[in-house]
Amino acid sequence: MSFEDFLRENIWVPVVAAVFITVVITLLVWWCYVSRSRRGYTSLDGTYVEAPRSAGGTGFGERISLEARHVQSAEKEVAGMHCRYYVRSYPQYELIKQLDDVGSRVKKTWFAVKLQGDDDQLMTLVAKSSRCVIPFTKGVRKTVKGLLSLLKHPHVFPITDMDFIVDQTEEILVVVQRLCLKGSLKDVIYAASPIHPWKTKYKTPRKGLTPPRIATFGKQILSGLLFLKSKNFPYFQLHSGNILVDEGICRIGGFENGLFGYQSRLMPQIKSVLKAEGLGSRDPAVDVLAFGHLLYEMAMGYELHVARPDVDQLIGHCPYEVIEVLAFIFYNPESRIPTLEEVDQHVFFARQELPELKRWKSPSVHFTSSMKEVLKAVAQNRPVKTKASRQPSRSSMETSFSGSPSKAASPATSPPTSPVASMPSTPPPAAAA
Repeated sequence: MSFEDFLRENIWVPVVAAVFITVVITLLVWWCYVSRSRRGYTSLDGTYVEAPRSAGGTGFGERISLEARHVQSAEKEVAGMHCRYYVRSYPQYELIKQLDDVGSRVKKTWFAVKLQGDDDQLMTLVAKSSRCVIPFTKGVRKTVKGLLSLLKHPHVFPITDMDFIVDQTEEILVVVQRLCLKGSLKDVIYAASPIHPWKTKYKTPRKGLTPPRIATFGKQILSGLLFLKSKNFPYFQLHSGNILVDEGICRIGGFENGLFGYQSRLMPQIKSVLKAEGLGSRDPAVDVLAFGHLLYEMAMGYELHVARPDVDQLIGHCPYEVIEVLAFIFYNPESRIPTLEEVDQHVFFARQELPELKRWKSPSVHFTSSMKEVLKAVAQNRPVKTKASRQPSRSSMETSFSGSPSKAASPATSPPTSPVASMPSTPPPAAAA
């Protein structure tokens, strides 16, 4: 019998052989994959990455996460180079340390720096927002810097200085402010260290603050919001991470973000309420709703993750006085969102006294025509109209810093080598995001 005749009579033989070979190949491929995963893998840049032993290998999700961390690390390294170049150019600054990501905003980095003859400062670098209508030019920098310097109030945290870094590939906003030793209101709520990373220090919910403390802090925050509103200054950045607790007093920070088009992390939730009320994203009701979220977080010890709280579910878990205010904000009897003034006059806040406000003598504030143009352009979401001025050179990185308001400094003709200060065992705490 020939081989062909044998196959015709025993057709199952080639079928079994094919199945056997397929199984063997599959097992070999599986064994190679497991062996490679346990040893590690080579990343896109050619760097060998060892797999976590506890996991027994590196899955697809972990590989993506590792690559994302690699990109983030590279971005932080570039930001560190920008900061070192900056402080070398202006000797009134000395870099202390690059901090962890103490805030939630992406593409933002935090640095502790020394300012000659002044308190230690927090310097932040953040990429220009795609929503920004303000050009990063010398003339506009001078206007905005002057505008921010006029915002002086007991419940507004001052900015020491601001500047632009412009090079061939990117534009960066530089903001300098005094380091706040207690950190943000969010740090107080969660009993967290201001210098710990944002993504880890707020994971554990807390019990919340007492009603008297909520009333005092709330009154202080409302005072700062009403001041900014009286100056037609756009804020829209209210959340617990942007409130600095300075010597027991809440002071509004991050107010420059509204000018430069940065969006608050609460906006996605707030927009749904605004849409239901037929309001736009730049309506004053934004700050009222954000204040409601902040009030909830102070009382409950954790964030409100929905647009509006379920007041009925708060009974027995939240102070009754706070529930009344939350209902007044989110479920107003007049079927509308109350104004900041109406919230401030609510009985829960109306009886609060603010000694620091009584002692403060309000200076006269005059905005120049160019300052008014900036505010109007931001409010109308259109580009700022500027006079013809020379643009910063893009052939190399160039900054237009003129020192702190009280200590002007000229750029050094030969930037000094950046001396990194002897690092303290416990780095200074950072301010809010």
